[in-house]
Amino acid sequence: MVARALGDAWSRAFVLLTFTALFWADNAIVAQAARDVVTPVTLAFWRWSFALLLILSFAWRYLRLDWSLIRENWKILMVLGCLGIGAFNTLLYTGFQETTILYAM
Repeated sequence: MVARALGDAWSRAFVLLTFTALFWADNAIVAQAARDVVTPVTLAFWRWSFALLLILSFAWRYLRLDWSLIRENWKILMVLGCLGIGAFNTLLYTGFQETTILYAM
């Protein structure tokens, strides 16, 4: 019963989009809080290293199935990973370190 309810919830777009916004907001809050403790590059590196380990635990069997396709397209995957993940988060964290946040009262 509970498994079915969870399956139904995870198959609905509004639930997944809500979690997406929640995780993005959480990323910004953590980055702002850590701005005086760790450099932007270090924060991006450790954040995505942890995420890689977490995601690999779920995706390993699918990666093995698609390994030939990944090997064929490794260059574009590397460019997209570096620009989309590495550069974006490093620039975001640098922005948090170099600017202040205005809080709405």
